Amino acid sequence: MKKIGKTTILIAVVVMVVLSLTGCSLIGDTIGNAATPTKKYQIDITNMQGIGVAEVVGNNIANACVQIVTNAHSAGAGFLVTSSGYVVTNHHVVKNATMIQVTVCDKDYTAVNVVASDEALDIAILKISTPGIQFDYLKFAEDKRLNYGQSCFTMGNPAGKGLIFAAAIVSNPALKLKEEDKYSSIFLDCNINHGNSGGVLVNNQSQVVGMIYGRVESNSKPNDIYGMGLAIPAKVIKEYLQQNNVSFEEFKADGTTTGNVSTDTDKPNAEDKPSTEDKPNTEDKPSVEDKPSTEVKPPADDKVVEQEKQ
Repeated sequence: MKKIGKTTILIAVVVMVVLSLTGCSLIGDTIGNAATPTKKYQIDITNMQGIGVAEVVGNNIANACVQIVTNAHSAGAGFLVTSSGYVVTNHHVVKNATMIQVTVCDKDYTAVNVVASDEALDIAILKISTPGIQFDYLKFAEDKRLNYGQSCFTMGNPAGKGLIFAAAIVSNPALKLKEEDKYSSIFLDCNINHGNSGGVLVNNQSQVVGMIYGRVESNSKPNDIYGMGLAIPAKVIKEYLQQNNVSFEEFKADGTTTGNVSTDTDKPNAEDKPSTEDKPNTEDKPSVEDKPSTEVKPPADDKVVEQEKQ
């Protein structure tokens, strides 16, 4: 056996010290040596080797997604659309609530008002009153019809357990459940559970294309349907934000972003409504048998919320 001399050992030690000082690794680091993150979720994009689209999107949107719990025994999700604390969620998530708690990056906020809420559209706008705090927020995709089979992602709060990221496939980009519906829903091949309501739907560029509001389930034979997720198109959400003078940003085809009228201020909104207000239903809602969050209570144990029996 060939002996290793002292000189060889000394050279090896010197090489290892130099490599460690320069931030290199003999094993290899697919993410790189990131600086201490200033956000809860962050990926170092200086070295994207081994990083998938889903991982990038999930970490891009997580800081702007919120968990919502109310004293009306409901739990759901939402997402921030401005740095000053405007949140979009579903009407049925905050319906009849007099206290709303919004959790952003593990921090709870209870100074929350309902700015506007529409039962027919199933959209609500909330405002977190946090003077001086700037939140991460999501930007909308440009108005463009989604494609059959298009890959999307969603982040919700199933069973009130916390933010859960999931992949979704567009099964139908625009389909009405009933002729009198105000908009065509996005049908999704995706796991939708209690608490996913209000969860954002984004494309693979982390741009908002919709919001989860329910799932289709029917036990009426021979028309059994299970597992179809439903989302409100981004265009409907943007129109509602504009109607209520809430700003948002939108990506354009050339890569630039545009925004509408800005309300990014910490001053009280004159149009803020107490969270007890509930608009009357002017027409029948889409025939969704089970909207997540309408009856779910924040779980007291680790049991998974039971789905409708088949």
